[in-house]
Amino acid sequence: VRNTSEDSLAGYTSPPGIIRERDRDFGTLEKEQSLVLRYENLYPGQKIAAYWRLSKSEDYTFYNKMEMFVHGDNNLTESVPLYVYFRMGTDSSLNFYEYRTKLYPGWDERNNIKFDFTKLTALKDSFHVNTLPASLSDTFAVSGNYRVKGNPSLSQIQFFVIGLEYVDQNLPDSSRYGYGDINGEMWCDELRLTDVRRKTDFAGRLDAKVSLADFMDVNAHYERRGADCFPLGAKKPTSSLDTKRSSH
Repeated sequence: VRNTSEDSLAGYTSPPGIIRERDRDFGTLEKEQSLVLRYENLYPGQKIAAYWRLSKSEDYTFYNKMEMFVHGDNNLTESVPLYVYFRMGTDSSLNFYEYRTKLYPGWDERNNIKFDFTKLTALKDSFHVNTLPASLSDTFAVSGNYRVKGNPSLSQIQFFVIGLEYVDQNLPDSSRYGYGDINGEMWCDELRLTDVRRKTDFAGRLDAKVSLADFMDVNAHYERRGADCFPLGAKKPTSSLDTKRSSH
C-alpha cells in the first residue's frame, strides 16, 4: 500500500475531495492509504491482476452505484493503450460484471471505476434474451465501459478482481517497437457503494369488530406490507407484496 504517513515524500497524494479524519484522542490526522498494483516489464498483450474472495457473499441490490478512485502512474504516457478493469461476481472467469477504462496519469477522473447497477442489469437482461444459454459463459456482452459474462447476480457477490491490461493493438512489428515494455504502479482507493436505493411504500394493519345486537359479533382483520418495506431488524426490503385478510 501507499499512504500519507510513509509515502508523502515519495509523491503519494490522496484522491481529490478526500478529507482525512483526526484521531479523537491526540488530534492528529489519521493516515489515508491506497492499494498498489505494481507492474514491471509489461508488454503489449499482457495483463496483471489482484484477486480477493469475500468470506461470505454480499448483496448490493439495495444500492444503485459502486465507485472507486484510480491513480495512473505519473510517468505513464497517455498514448500507451493501458486499461484498468474491475470485476465482481460469483467467480472470476465465467460469471462476472466488469467495468474497464483507459488509464491516464494521476488521479484523473477518467480512471475511476463507476458501476451504474441499473445500466449493468439492463445489459445483463439484454444479453440473456439475445444469447443461447449454452453460450453465456463463452462470450461477453459489451456496452461502453461495461461487460457481462455468464450469469452473475448483484445479490450474490463473492469476489473482486482489479487488473491492468496492456492492449495489443495488432500493430505491424515495425510500429510496435514504439509500444515496448512499461513499468509503473497504479493506486486504487475508496471502493464504495453509493446512491442508496430509496423508495417509499406502505405497511399497515386494520382490525375491526362489529356487534349485531345480541345475534353475533364479527371480527375482521386486514394487513398489507409493500414490497419495499423493511421488516423490523431486516437489512433489505422483502421484495414482495404481502396481503392478509381474515374474518370470523
